[in-house]
Amino acid sequence: MESGNPLKHWLAGVMAIVPIAYLLTKWSTIPAKVALHFGPDGKPDRYGGKIELLLSILLMSVIGIFTYLLITNVHKLDKKKFKDGKPPIFDTIALGTMVFITILSLAIIINSTHPDIILLDKVILPAIGLFFVFMGNIMYNIRPNSFVGVRIPWTLKDEGNWKKTHRIAAKLFFVGGLLITLVALGFDTEIASMFTTGVALVIAIASILYSYLYYKNNKKTNIQ
Repeated sequence: MESGNPLKHWLAGVMAIVPIAYLLTKWSTIPAKVALHFGPDGKPDRYGGKIELLLSILLMSVIGIFTYLLITNVHKLDKKKFKDGKPPIFDTIALGTMVFITILSLAIIINSTHPDIILLDKVILPAIGLFFVFMGNIMYNIRPNSFVGVRIPWTLKDEGNWKKTHRIAAKLFFVGGLLITLVALGFDTEIASMFTTGVALVIAIASILYSYLYYKNNKKTNIQ
């Protein structure tokens, strides 16, 4: 099924431009030296010129558009798995990813130009958590492909493995995302940062381990 809603594509294009436009409207008021990198505590630990900030935001917009185009055209890049066209879920994933990148870009601009305002714990980390929740809500619907999802040898070779692994991963993403959001809003920035990193690692390791164990168990069953 092809997406019949071009509005999503227009929205993605607008969202890619918004951070750049916002930065340019503030250009004359931006100091020559701005914060460009932040530590786990949300405080700046590296500074640079505002041209470097602009280049960073441009790069994020380019990454966002590239990711959006990749996901929305996955059916053309993986034709064997999408003989009947692209499921609309891929447009939803692409748009959600674009929203996430836009929020991060705007937060970086505000943090860079106002280093006294810490947005890591109240904007960036909650945005990561909510993105995980978003992915958890739709991940179990993702069809096998080589670009989006838990793409490891065991899931790509076995559709049953793919489905089971993504059902588990969807639950992990949803619960993990909720926990990240709550911890980010209720605890210190440094604790929330470490917790977010830990949850992401647990989700990745647990998903891969489940897929491997499913593969091993099925292999033994087939041998018997």
